[in-house]
Amino acid sequence: MEATARERLNAEMAEEQERLRYLQGFFQGESMPDMLDDAIHMESVRFAGTLADRSARRLSALRRLLSGGAVEERFCEDC
Repeated sequence: MEATARERLNAEMAEEQERLRYLQGFFQGESMPDMLDDAIHMESVRFAGTLADRSARRLSALRRLLSGGAVEERFCEDC
């Protein structure tokens, strides 16, 4: 793998790791003043969990790519 491609993959991995750190902040327990706020917060936590799972899978795929392994998943540029 050429150096430019390796650098780009490393940059993408760093981006995904930062995204995961940010999303982990949503999993902190918070006390909400009422049931509606609590429901909205729980929905945000669920959505953040979905995004974190996607980022973790992408990180795994990027690591496999860097190590010379095959990657089964495909990601569009927006993902």
